[in-house]
Amino acid sequence: MNKAVYSPVEGNYVPLNAVADPVLSFYYQRLITHLKYLVFRIFKQEQTDSETDDFFYRISRIQYPRIHRCVNIIDEYMNYNYNIHMSTEEMGYLVIHLSALLKRKNMK
Repeated sequence: MNKAVYSPVEGNYVPLNAVADPVLSFYYQRLITHLKYLVFRIFKQEQTDSETDDFFYRISRIQYPRIHRCVNIIDEYMNYNYNIHMSTEEMGYLVIHLSALLKRKNMK
């Protein structure tokens, strides 16, 4: 039985083994590394809330609206369940990593 996870960005279920490709694996590992450090910074309260560092977040609204909405949903979930908000800088970088992975996946 193949396991799958729901992807709010793609609007359907994606197989867990979808990153068997070496190129996709590289971008997947970058995303996972970013998520590890994101969680570390959040729980150690080492977030940066610099107003000048939200460039990627502002651009992502225009360039990647679906991924931007997905990241906002993640932030809302974290706020609702853990009373934690990501900074706009963190959200912008998460959009960039997700878009890189999805762009390479869609090129296949």
